[in-house]
Amino acid sequence: MLTSPDGVVWTLRASGLLGWDLEGVAWSGTRFSVVGGAQYQPASNTILTSVDGATWMQQTVTVPGGAQYFLNVLWADSKFVAIGPPAEVAISSDGLTWQVGPSSNDLLQYAISWTGSNFVSGGFDIDTSPDGITWTRTVPTSTTILGIVWGKDKYVAVGGGGVITTSP
Repeated sequence: MLTSPDGVVWTLRASGLLGWDLEGVAWSGTRFSVVGGAQYQPASNTILTSVDGATWMQQTVTVPGGAQYFLNVLWADSKFVAIGPPAEVAISSDGLTWQVGPSSNDLLQYAISWTGSNFVSGGFDIDTSPDGITWTRTVPTSTTILGIVWGKDKYVAVGGGGVITTSP
């Protein structure tokens, strides 16, 4: 883990999670949240939180059914939303207490964005959600979506094989 006050000078921070991958980070205005897990062994998901980027607290979040782990996290609509494992999502209003529950999204998701009124996630398809829990599949994809952002009244999604796709 690295932190920087200016984007030029970086400080290496110890996460305490050797052998784990840290995949996504979000800022709520008062707290950082980092998600990841152990890729090659059955393990719980890990969510790290920090108010200063230097000292981190670990919350272990068990996702039913296996070794998949959260791949991204977003702060939007007054909550963190962590995505990744098929049919699971984790939501927290403070980054400390997480509610893990079933999601109607049944495919692996890598990317998440927010319009101000709607979540959109991308992975093996593109899905939408008004609340981060109830998802509707909107676009099947022929490649994996790895990043998605909302701007200038449209979504731009990028993925494997050099794919760039936009919403209308």
